[in-house]
Amino acid sequence: MNFDTFQILLIGFAIFASSIVQGAIGFAVALIAVPLFLKAGMNLPLSVFVVLFCALIQNLIGLRRTWHEIDFQTLVKPALFRIFMIPIGFLLMSWFDSFDQHELARIFGVILLFVLILQIGLRIRPQKSVHWGWTASAMASSGIAQGAIGTPGPPIAFWVMAHNWTSNRSRGTLFFLFTTGAIPHCLLLMSRYSASQSLLALKIAALGIPLSFLGSMIGLWLGERFEKDRLRKVAFATLAVLAVKLIFFS
Repeated sequence: MNFDTFQILLIGFAIFASSIVQGAIGFAVALIAVPLFLKAGMNLPLSVFVVLFCALIQNLIGLRRTWHEIDFQTLVKPALFRIFMIPIGFLLMSWFDSFDQHELARIFGVILLFVLILQIGLRIRPQKSVHWGWTASAMASSGIAQGAIGTPGPPIAFWVMAHNWTSNRSRGTLFFLFTTGAIPHCLLLMSRYSASQSLLALKIAALGIPLSFLGSMIGLWLGERFEKDRLRKVAFATLAVLAVKLIFFS
């Protein structure tokens, strides 16, 4: 697969921009990067492949910065349950891949807009712990969504928002759950698709490492220094513009 200059620039921008948002608020990397990758001419499996490799780098960087804030003991069971849900979504990927790129872009736009409406409309009162049913449904839907279209963030983000944790613990929890899910998902993709496609995804992700690293560091810096509510408003406004563009101008 050969890319022209515009496609290369678009792929680079997708990696950089999604890394900033991921570092700042802890999720949304796939919601930003995958539709932009589709616009650059990549198919869904390749887009998810590249996002996983790039996101793994971003999440490891974020995990290292927030490691001391995470309560790992309470996350082992939810993380394992979520991992077991990823293969279910993975089976749905072939169906989603049958859509053309414009249809997929609109689907991502609708998902993104729906997530933003829920984020703004829901008035979740943070508490020390939540019912196990909420945890199970969040992990299950996140794992299935990751396996199907590479977008695991929103269900876990809602789950994290329901806890009265510090900003660093919230983001650290997201980084941990995404990291533990990305590794088995990568192995599933490599077992299903050709070695040439896996190698291409690795090459694109490797070339994007500097942009991913720089974007992650900028996002982490923003997340640590700016007021949480103000940062979320800016991020949500940016995501809303992207959603509208994907739905109506894809």
